[in-house]
Amino acid sequence: MADLLPEQQARRNIDAQLSAAGWCIQSMAELNLGASLGVAVREFPVTGGEADYILFVDRKAVGVVEAKPEGTTLSGVAEQSERYGLNFPADIPHVELPLRFAYESTGVETNLRDNRDPLPRSRRVYTFHRPGTLHKLAQEERTLRAGLARLNRATGDRDRAELKELAGGAGLPAINNKLLDAIDPDKQIARANDKFDTPEPTQAGHQTLVFHL
Repeated sequence: MADLLPEQQARRNIDAQLSAAGWCIQSMAELNLGASLGVAVREFPVTGGEADYILFVDRKAVGVVEAKPEGTTLSGVAEQSERYGLNFPADIPHVELPLRFAYESTGVETNLRDNRDPLPRSRRVYTFHRPGTLHKLAQEERTLRAGLARLNRATGDRDRAELKELAGGAGLPAINNKLLDAIDPDKQIARANDKFDTPEPTQAGHQTLVFHL
């Protein structure tokens, strides 16, 4: 078998990760959005080009994946996934435009930008989210980061000082970041793998992961 080109290898790895997360992977020629709750369609045409993958949940587009060879600095290609999300055809069923979830991945590293976040930016994630997770997130009125930012603005100086004392010197933004990490299932799985050599933490391990961040 001939050696794969770097981008071909990246797509093979991405296919494997998407499949492991519960996505049904299809080409345009075999398109059937009813085949599964989550369908990832390769080389989907958008205005001005083709997206490497468009993610559909419950027959509606929710996100895009931009594939790059291993070693690519993903922060430098975020504009490409953003452009595909902006240029998704308005006449094809979608949850919102631009598409909310924008992934960039080499199959080894993966970033995600949630376009509903305040000042959205790409952040490292452990792997692709499951279709059911994106389906649930898409139905929420605001993102957790938006809610925490609202809380941050609404908290007075006196309450900030009390929170900082209770948290051992950590300010409200740092507390917010720990909360985000603590409820992120992908980060918890990664930490469980690192700490216990298993993706299924014990009850004691769960307490360690959540409360000793």
